[in-house]
Amino acid sequence: EIVARQCDQGVKALKLFLSGDGVIPEYPSQDVYMDVAMVSAAAEEAERHGAFLTAHARGSASVTLAARAGVRIVHHACFLDDEAIGALQDRGDDVWVCPGLHYLWAMVSGHAEPYGMGADRIEASGYRDELAAQVVGMQGLVEAGVPILAGGDFGHQWTRHGTYAAELQRYVELVGMAPVAAIHTATRNLGPAIGLDIGQVRTGALADLLVVDGDPTTDIAVLQDPERRRLVLKGGALAHVNPRLYP
Repeated sequence: EIVARQCDQGVKALKLFLSGDGVIPEYPSQDVYMDVAMVSAAAEEAERHGAFLTAHARGSASVTLAARAGVRIVHHACFLDDEAIGALQDRGDDVWVCPGLHYLWAMVSGHAEPYGMGADRIEASGYRDELAAQVVGMQGLVEAGVPILAGGDFGHQWTRHGTYAAELQRYVELVGMAPVAAIHTATRNLGPAIGLDIGQVRTGALADLLVVDGDPTTDIAVLQDPERRRLVLKGGALAHVNPRLYP
């Protein structure tokens, strides 16, 4: 009923919280709050309305649940065992994982300390172990061929909007992804995930173009430097030009 009411208002993607989150130690990431019958029913109702489910699922049991119950985008997937990776792999090209790796890295690296997330709170959250586990898990997902998406947990003071390219750097430096594969998580992989023909430069597809100084296929970090961004083409027309370069 809740899913149906949301879809009646035009919602196309609904997010369920299937697991806890160590940032609140009383509700650890390995907690699971729903069962397969509940999530499957929500997925079926969403599909009936032309929508789909995403899920906050940090622990392996919640990831397995999400994969088996028809969730399309699994957020976080920080702890993964063989069963969870296998359940995702069994879905083929019908499920995507959006890790939010940069968020965890930023928390563990002290970027959130000025905003009340001091070392004691980080230790209580278990995020150091969670980050290490997520890196290993993502390596397993890449090896298993499970598609990865960029994004997730941006909008905090320590992961501000507009800094999304930092996620790609984490994929390259921590997980060992090739820069081109990391770029695909923010472009080519997103189209199928949301059911639109976008994110590729080819006939019939819709793709915005970002022109930068430098080669992100060899140095992924150039995407984070605003001074290197020359212009953006959207719908075949200029949508942004760097005023420092083109006053």
